[in-house]
Amino acid sequence: MSKPFVVKEILSDSVTIHTTDNGAQILLDQNAALDKIAITTDLFSKGILIQNDPSAFLEIRGGNAGLNLANGNLQVTASQMVLQGSGLLEQNMCTVNNGITLDPAGAVYNELSDAVLGGLNVISRVNVVPDALGTTINSLIVHAGNPNPDGRQIWFQNLGTAVGQTLTFGDLAGAGTAGGLILCPSATDFIVQAGGGVSIMFDDSASADGLWLVRAT
Repeated sequence: MSKPFVVKEILSDSVTIHTTDNGAQILLDQNAALDKIAITTDLFSKGILIQNDPSAFLEIRGGNAGLNLANGNLQVTASQMVLQGSGLLEQNMCTVNNGITLDPAGAVYNELSDAVLGGLNVISRVNVVPDALGTTINSLIVHAGNPNPDGRQIWFQNLGTAVGQTLTFGDLAGAGTAGGLILCPSATDFIVQAGGGVSIMFDDSASADGLWLVRAT
């Protein structure tokens, strides 16, 4: 039988609240060994719910944070998602914007990175209006100074309207940057005509430094 109680202060090295079946627990602990506050469930069928009034604001503060779901999936449902920060670094697979446009594009990009085209590290599509005589890309580094993430995909759309406005991906171009080189079908430069598009994917195991693979038939 449970009874309501009021406590102004609990002072202890460890406070543990167990459920009656011992299948879940709330652990508040600040000892030297654990140094943590944990809310855990021991069975896959049991869950954890944190809920407040829809009109209220739930905030988690701190310095650094990590979300470890090695054995599960992350599902987010929201009417709107707002991400704020100075940048998304390291092995970034997040695409928070649908696309960006390079207009007008230069004739040659030996290394196309977010330093050249802001937002390249967080998009899924790049729209390109090529130079009048065509634009060539010899390598891509989605975030300057960091390796390209394995499995990262980007769609390139040629928004040119004139015959000469081609978009060319250089095949293993010597002028490109290692770790961002492009491997094209038949080992020849891949040309996207005006109005066309192509998907490329980064494969970390394609070479010692990894390669972008042009996904075309």
